[in-house]
Amino acid sequence: MTAPWRAEIERSYSPDEPTTSFMQLATVSAEGTPANRTVVFRGFLPNSDVLTFVTDARSQKVSQISAHPCCEICWYFIEPRVQFRISGRVQIVDELERDETLQGHRQGAWAKLSGATKEQFYWPEPRLPRAEQTAFESLSADVRRPPESFCLCLLHADFVDRLDVSARPHRRTLFWRDDSGEWSSREVNP
Repeated sequence: MTAPWRAEIERSYSPDEPTTSFMQLATVSAEGTPANRTVVFRGFLPNSDVLTFVTDARSQKVSQISAHPCCEICWYFIEPRVQFRISGRVQIVDELERDETLQGHRQGAWAKLSGATKEQFYWPEPRLPRAEQTAFESLSADVRRPPESFCLCLLHADFVDRLDVSARPHRRTLFWRDDSGEWSSREVNP
Protein backbone atom coordinates (compact mmCIF):
# COMPACT_ATOMS: atom_id res chain seq x y z
CA MET A 1 0.00 0.00 0.00
CA THR A 2 1.38 3.39 -0.95
CA ALA A 3 1.66 6.33 1.41
CA PRO A 4 -1.31 8.72 1.24
CA TRP A 5 0.90 11.66 0.21
CA ARG A 6 2.29 9.86 -2.85
CA ALA A 7 -1.00 10.19 -4.75
CA GLU A 8 -0.89 13.93 -4.01
CA ILE A 9 2.56 14.17 -5.61
CA GLU A 10 1.53 12.08 -8.59
CA ARG A 11 -1.36 14.49 -9.25
CA SER A 12 1.07 17.43 -9.28
CA TYR A 13 4.13 15.90 -10.96
CA SER A 14 4.27 15.69 -14.76
CA PRO A 15 7.23 13.96 -16.41
CA ASP A 16 6.32 15.83 -19.60
CA GLU A 17 6.93 19.15 -17.81
CA PRO A 18 10.64 19.18 -16.84
CA THR A 19 10.29 21.96 -14.26
CA THR A 20 8.18 19.68 -12.07
CA SER A 21 11.25 17.49 -11.53
CA PHE A 22 13.29 20.11 -9.66
CA MET A 23 13.44 19.70 -5.86
CA GLN A 24 15.52 21.63 -3.35
CA LEU A 25 17.51 19.35 -1.03
CA ALA A 26 18.68 20.63 2.34
CA THR A 27 21.53 18.94 4.18
CA VAL A 28 23.85 19.92 7.03
CA SER A 29 27.44 20.95 6.26
CA ALA A 30 30.47 19.75 8.22
CA GLU A 31 30.39 23.13 10.00
CA GLY A 32 26.78 22.53 11.10
CA THR A 33 25.32 25.11 8.73
CA PRO A 34 22.50 24.47 6.27
CA ALA A 35 23.39 23.54 2.70
CA ASN A 36 20.72 23.71 0.01
CA ARG A 37 20.77 22.81 -3.67
CA THR A 38 18.50 21.69 -6.48
CA VAL A 39 18.30 18.01 -7.43
CA VAL A 40 16.22 16.28 -10.08
CA PHE A 41 13.51 13.81 -9.09
CA ARG A 42 14.17 10.54 -10.94
CA GLY A 43 11.02 8.70 -9.86
CA PHE A 44 9.98 6.43 -7.05
CA LEU A 45 11.84 3.23 -6.32
CA PRO A 46 9.63 0.44 -7.74
CA ASN A 47 6.90 -0.81 -5.40
CA SER A 48 7.71 1.79 -2.77
CA ASP A 49 7.32 5.40 -1.67
CA VAL A 50 11.07 6.00 -1.79
CA LEU A 51 11.98 9.07 -3.87
CA THR A 52 15.11 8.88 -6.00
CA PHE A 53 17.65 11.35 -7.37
CA VAL A 54 21.24 10.97 -8.55
CA THR A 55 24.46 12.71 -7.67
CA ASP A 56 28.21 12.67 -8.06
CA ALA A 57 30.06 10.78 -5.30
CA ARG A 58 32.63 13.58 -5.28
CA SER A 59 30.05 16.25 -4.43
CA GLN A 60 29.69 17.85 -1.02
CA LYS A 61 26.17 16.53 -0.64
CA VAL A 62 27.45 12.94 -0.49
CA SER A 63 29.83 13.67 2.39
CA GLN A 64 27.12 15.72 4.12
CA ILE A 65 24.52 12.95 3.75
CA SER A 66 27.05 10.35 4.92
CA ALA A 67 27.66 12.38 8.08
CA HIS A 68 24.01 13.41 8.60
CA PRO A 69 21.60 11.22 6.60
CA CYS A 70 18.54 13.17 7.77
CA CYS A 71 17.60 15.59 4.99
CA GLU A 72 14.63 17.54 3.72
CA ILE A 73 13.42 18.38 0.25
CA CYS A 74 11.16 21.25 -0.68
CA TRP A 75 9.22 20.70 -3.88
CA TYR A 76 6.93 23.37 -5.28
CA PHE A 77 4.60 22.70 -8.19
CA ILE A 78 3.68 25.92 -10.00
CA GLU A 79 0.48 24.32 -11.23
CA PRO A 80 -1.49 23.40 -9.06
CA ARG A 81 0.35 25.74 -6.59
CA VAL A 82 1.19 23.04 -4.08
CA GLN A 83 4.35 22.73 -1.98
CA PHE A 84 5.67 19.54 -0.38
CA ARG A 85 8.32 19.47 2.31
CA ILE A 86 9.50 15.90 2.73
CA SER A 87 11.95 14.91 5.43
CA GLY A 88 13.58 11.59 6.11
CA ARG A 89 16.79 9.66 5.65
CA VAL A 90 18.79 9.58 2.44
CA GLN A 91 20.55 6.37 1.52
CA ILE A 92 23.47 6.55 -0.92
CA VAL A 93 23.79 3.67 -3.39
CA ASP A 94 27.30 3.83 -4.79
CA GLU A 95 29.55 1.43 -6.65
CA LEU A 96 30.44 -0.34 -3.38
CA GLU A 97 26.82 -1.23 -2.57
CA ARG A 98 26.61 -5.00 -2.05
CA ASP A 99 22.86 -5.35 -2.36
CA GLU A 100 22.30 -6.62 -5.91
CA THR A 101 18.76 -5.23 -6.09
CA LEU A 102 19.97 -1.75 -5.17
CA GLN A 103 22.83 -2.05 -7.68
CA GLY A 104 20.22 -2.97 -10.27
CA HIS A 105 18.28 0.20 -9.44
CA ARG A 106 21.51 2.21 -9.69
CA GLN A 107 22.21 0.70 -13.12
CA GLY A 108 18.61 1.39 -14.19
CA ALA A 109 18.85 5.03 -13.10
CA TRP A 110 22.09 5.38 -15.07
CA ALA A 111 20.53 3.87 -18.19
CA LYS A 112 17.69 6.44 -18.13
CA LEU A 113 20.03 9.46 -18.12
CA SER A 114 20.74 11.43 -21.27
CA GLY A 115 24.20 11.23 -22.79
CA ALA A 116 24.92 14.84 -21.78
CA THR A 117 24.03 14.11 -18.17
CA LYS A 118 26.15 10.94 -18.14
CA GLU A 119 29.18 12.91 -19.39
CA GLN A 120 29.04 15.19 -16.34
CA PHE A 121 30.05 12.26 -14.12
CA TYR A 122 33.35 12.07 -16.04
CA TRP A 123 34.13 15.76 -15.67
CA PRO A 124 36.91 16.92 -13.31
CA GLU A 125 36.18 16.77 -9.59
CA PRO A 126 33.63 19.34 -8.38
CA ARG A 127 34.83 22.40 -6.40
CA LEU A 128 38.48 22.09 -7.43
CA PRO A 129 40.08 24.96 -9.38
CA ARG A 130 38.64 25.21 -12.90
CA ALA A 131 40.21 22.67 -15.27
CA GLU A 132 41.14 23.36 -18.88
CA GLN A 133 38.21 23.34 -21.32
CA THR A 134 39.46 20.12 -22.91
CA ALA A 135 38.70 18.27 -19.63
CA PHE A 136 34.99 19.00 -20.22
CA GLU A 137 34.81 18.11 -23.88
CA SER A 138 33.14 15.02 -25.26
CA LEU A 139 34.52 11.91 -23.69
CA SER A 140 35.05 8.56 -25.31
CA ALA A 141 34.28 6.71 -22.07
CA ASP A 142 31.99 3.68 -22.04
CA VAL A 143 28.78 5.26 -20.76
CA ARG A 144 26.84 1.97 -20.69
CA ARG A 145 28.07 1.33 -17.16
CA PRO A 146 27.96 3.93 -14.39
CA PRO A 147 31.36 5.28 -13.35
CA GLU A 148 32.62 5.23 -9.75
CA SER A 149 31.39 8.79 -9.33
CA PHE A 150 27.73 7.91 -9.99
CA CYS A 151 25.43 7.54 -6.97
CA LEU A 152 21.73 6.80 -6.72
CA CYS A 153 20.15 8.54 -3.72
CA LEU A 154 17.08 7.13 -2.00
CA LEU A 155 14.96 9.39 0.21
CA HIS A 156 13.04 7.33 2.78
CA ALA A 157 10.38 9.78 3.93
CA ASP A 158 9.25 9.98 7.56
CA PHE A 159 7.34 13.27 7.47
CA VAL A 160 5.53 15.19 4.72
CA ASP A 161 4.07 18.69 4.96
CA ARG A 162 1.73 19.50 2.04
CA LEU A 163 0.63 23.11 1.56
CA ASP A 164 -1.95 24.04 -1.08
CA VAL A 165 -1.73 27.79 -1.66
CA SER A 166 -4.37 27.82 -4.41
CA ALA A 167 -7.13 27.44 -1.81
CA ARG A 168 -8.43 30.32 0.32
CA PRO A 169 -7.64 29.88 3.09
CA HIS A 170 -4.62 27.76 2.22
CA ARG A 171 -4.90 24.05 3.04
CA ARG A 172 -2.17 22.27 4.93
CA THR A 173 -1.91 18.55 5.65
CA LEU A 174 0.77 16.82 7.69
CA PHE A 175 1.67 13.16 7.12
CA TRP A 176 3.92 11.16 9.43
CA ARG A 177 5.07 7.59 9.69
CA ASP A 178 5.05 5.81 13.03
CA ASP A 179 7.55 3.23 14.28
CA SER A 180 5.57 0.40 12.66
CA GLY A 181 5.78 2.11 9.25
CA GLU A 182 2.11 3.13 9.14
CA TRP A 183 1.23 6.60 7.86
CA SER A 184 -1.14 9.00 9.61
CA SER A 185 -2.31 12.43 8.51
CA ARG A 186 -4.02 15.51 9.89
CA GLU A 187 -5.22 18.75 8.36
CA VAL A 188 -3.81 21.72 10.25
CA ASN A 189 -4.05 25.48 10.02
CA PRO A 190 -1.82 26.91 7.31
